[in-house]
Order: sequence, then C-alpha cells, then structure tokens
Amino acid sequence: MTEIFIIFMLAIIILAIIITVAAGVSHRKKKVSDEQYIDSNGDHMYYDRSSIEKRQFAENNPDVKDVRTFRRLFKGK
Repeated sequence: MTEIFIIFMLAIIILAIIITVAAGVSHRKKKVSDEQYIDSNGDHMYYDRSSIEKRQFAENNPDVKDVRTFRRLFKGK
C-alpha cells in the first residue's frame, strides 16, 4: 500500500514539473511587443483611451474651454 502511494506521489510530482516546464517554454515564445498597440500619435490604444477622447474633443470643439467644470455641468443649453 505504501509503494502505491509513493508511486502515485512521484507521478504527481513529475507531472507538475512537466506542466511547469511546458508553461515556461510557451511563455517565452509569446514575447508581445507593445508597439502594436500604439497609434500614429504615440498614444497607447487601450490605456490612454480617456486622454485620446479628450484630445479629439478639443480638436473637434476648439471654442469650448474648461470642459470639466461644475459651471459647465450645471449650465443648461
């Protein structure tokens, strides 16, 4: 009974080592360059979404100043 338990534990340890090595090898192959997520303006397309939207709003509406103020929020148009 003890021999079966020892063989079972060795099989689990060997399997864990194989899985760890396989995960490490596959992780090394997937070196992703961050440059594929950068647009022509140099902004990161995911993380800088808010700043991109603010700049586009400012470009499309050059006459609007102080976009994020309480006065603009409660002022009716």
